[in-house]
Amino acid sequence: RLLPAPLKDAVEVSMWRKCYTMPEVNAALSKIQLVGYSQKIELFGAVQVTPLSSGYALGSSNWIIQSHYEKVSYVSGSSLLTTHPQPMDQTSLKNSDVLILTGLTQIPTANPDGMVGEFCSNLAMTVRNGGNVLVPCYPSGVIYDLLECLYQYIDSAGLSNVPFYFISPVANSSLEFSQIFAEWLCHNKQTKVYLPEPPFPHAELIQTNKLKHYPSIHGDFSNDFKQPCVVFTGHPSLRFGDVVHFMELWGKSSLNTVIFTEPDFSYLDALAPYQPLAMKCVYCPIDTRLNFIQVSKLLKEVQPLHVVCPEQYTQPPPTQSHRTDLMIDCQPPPMSYRRAEVLTLPYKRRYEKIEIMPEVS
Repeated sequence: RLLPAPLKDAVEVSMWRKCYTMPEVNAALSKIQLVGYSQKIELFGAVQVTPLSSGYALGSSNWIIQSHYEKVSYVSGSSLLTTHPQPMDQTSLKNSDVLILTGLTQIPTANPDGMVGEFCSNLAMTVRNGGNVLVPCYPSGVIYDLLECLYQYIDSAGLSNVPFYFISPVANSSLEFSQIFAEWLCHNKQTKVYLPEPPFPHAELIQTNKLKHYPSIHGDFSNDFKQPCVVFTGHPSLRFGDVVHFMELWGKSSLNTVIFTEPDFSYLDALAPYQPLAMKCVYCPIDTRLNFIQVSKLLKEVQPLHVVCPEQYTQPPPTQSHRTDLMIDCQPPPMSYRRAEVLTLPYKRRYEKIEIMPEVS
C-alpha cells in the first residue's frame, strides 16, 4: 500500500514477475572476492582498500580507502559491545582525512541488555501460562545472542522441557557456519574452536534436543511439533516466510505472544494485515550498533580531520526535538548528505605519485 505505483497495485501474487533466475544470482555472486580482516586490496593501482572488524556481526566490516596521500575511513554498522563477533578495530581508523559515518543504532534510547532481559522474561511468562512464543527474526545475527542468553536462562526459569524451534531454509547452515568461521569470532570463542569445543552454546542445545531446526514447516517439523513452544522464524516484516503461517495459527489466542526484536520494521505496520489480533505483542528491539554517546567517544579517540554523515544524524529525532544528545556533535561540524546526493569530499591533493623514465626526467 505504501509502495510507489505501479508496485502498490500489484497485489495479486500471480502478477509478480520473477526478476532473476538462480543461475543469474550465482553468476553475480561468483564475481564477489572474499577478503579477510586487515587484508589490503589494490583497486586499479589507484587506491588500496582494507576491511576492518566492526564488531557488529560475523564478518561485518568497516573499510579504509587509501591513496598514496589520503585516507578515507568508512564506518558502517559497528558495535563496541562484547558479543560474539571480533571486537571493533578502532586504532586503524586513526589519522583519517575523512571519516564517513553511517549505520548507527535505530533506537538510540533503548539499552540492548535491558531489552534482552525483557525478551527472556516475556518469553518465560507466556510459556508458563501455557502459551506459545513467536520470534520473527533473520536466520543469522541477533538470533545467536538470543539463543546464548536463553541457554543461560532456560534452567533457572524452569523452561528446560520447552521445545525451541528454528525454522528457515538456511537454519542448518547458519548454525553450522557460525561454528566454523573462527576468524570472525571474538577471542574467547576462537580459543574454544581450537580446543576443539563448539564456540556457541546452541551446539549443546541441539545435542540435548532443546533446540531443533527445520528448513520449513512441512515434513519433519509437523511430526515433531509440540506445544507450548518457542519458534524462531522469518521474516521480521511478517510479509513472507513461515512466520505468516504462525501468525495465522496463533493469532486468535491471547495466551500466545509475538516478540519483535528487529528494529528494521515498524512492528505496528508489520501487524496491520493480521488485525484484529488476540495474541499479545511485545516490542523488545535489540540493536547493538553505535549510539550517539559511543560515536562521540569514538570520534574523540580517532580524531578524523572531517566527518561526513547522513543529514538525520546532525539534528535531534523529529519526535524528540529537545534531545540534543541524540545527534552528532564534533569539531569541525560534520558535513551532511541526503539520499542520492553527490559530495565533494573536503580535501585538496597537493602531491601525486608518478613513475617516469630516466631519459625523460
